[in-house]
Amino acid sequence: MDPGGLEPVMLSALEHYSYCPRQCALIHCEQVFDDNVYTLRGHAVHKRVHEIDSVFMEGGQIEYSLPLWSEQLGLIGQADVVEFHDD
Repeated sequence: MDPGGLEPVMLSALEHYSYCPRQCALIHCEQVFDDNVYTLRGHAVHKRVHEIDSVFMEGGQIEYSLPLWSEQLGLIGQADVVEFHDD
């Protein structure tokens, strides 16, 4: 991260901004978000990803809730699922 003391940008904020800058501001600046039937369903399905540990398989492994960051780019986030293959 640059020594200017700026906070890293969350990857989820970039995703929200790319869809709708207003949505990004409401969620990440104003902390306003109303669930609907679709977001509630998504939360229920998504919750399972965070309950699973690493899975080792022949030829690689699968990691869940993997932290991601780049000090150079000033980004921080989390990948739900990442597959690593032994090549």
